[in-house]
Amino acid sequence: MNNNNLVMKKVNTFITNYSDNRSKTLLGHILELFATYILNIWYFFSIIFPQRDIIKKTKGLKNTKKGKKCFVFANGPSINLLDYEKVLKYQKLGFDIICMNSYIISKMAEKINPNYYVLSDPISFCVKKEEIPDDLLKTQEKQIKILNDLKTSVFIPAEYSKFNLFNNYYIFYNIGNRFKSYVNPLKPRGFPTTTAHKALTIACYLGYDEIYICGFDHDFFKNITVDENNNTYFLTNHYYDNEIKNELTPKIGKNVNTLLWEQHQLFKNLERFKKYNIINLEKNGLVDAFTKKHDLDIYIDV
Repeated sequence: MNNNNLVMKKVNTFITNYSDNRSKTLLGHILELFATYILNIWYFFSIIFPQRDIIKKTKGLKNTKKGKKCFVFANGPSINLLDYEKVLKYQKLGFDIICMNSYIISKMAEKINPNYYVLSDPISFCVKKEEIPDDLLKTQEKQIKILNDLKTSVFIPAEYSKFNLFNNYYIFYNIGNRFKSYVNPLKPRGFPTTTAHKALTIACYLGYDEIYICGFDHDFFKNITVDENNNTYFLTNHYYDNEIKNELTPKIGKNVNTLLWEQHQLFKNLERFKKYNIINLEKNGLVDAFTKKHDLDIYIDV
């Protein structure tokens, strides 16, 4: 191995080890700070800068939705509180709908086509380190086809535009820096890597007067289990789980302390959005960063 390759290997090892600080010590924070900025610089010059002409398309969307309202639907079970026909009524009245991940292959999508879509998980682009099962790969390919057939505007991480999977797409900055407090899809995010928070960032950037959210349950930690070998798992919990079989998801290399710390970060970083007019439609949900008071007739009648 030549000297250049050796240096790059050491840099990569440093970034991998310290960009996700699990020790929570002062030294860990300092090392994380350096690793984070190295990663940010690399991402800008290798991913963002070469696509500076493409990203202008995303820049042009800023505040273009002033005077409008929208729904941002994540994938938590609280979506099942909503009456799809009532949601559709509001869309016909001018509300935009922003969805994400596997929404487009759910039963709700049979009634409601989203105006915007957000994808960020590698699996959504058929990218994963380990082999992807054939049925899962076919599901992702089906999702891509549906979005293209509907001509839906899709927001994707800048690093995945090279795959040319979508006909109508915008790119966003898909790397974090928790030392910053940006709520801007063209800046490093100041929160953990969740598609729901990225979609909320995009809604804020578009400038909607009112943003109604649902499915931001953030309560998977209620289902954490640990086996006799101290391997940690949690139960998948989405609004479409009555359609798709529940599965225990292993969190390899993460203990309960780490998982709960990550949940703490999710709730803490929602505070960054408090200056925006965001209303949480989940009446009894754990997310308390936003008001739950509204006058929309949106729920299933009971």
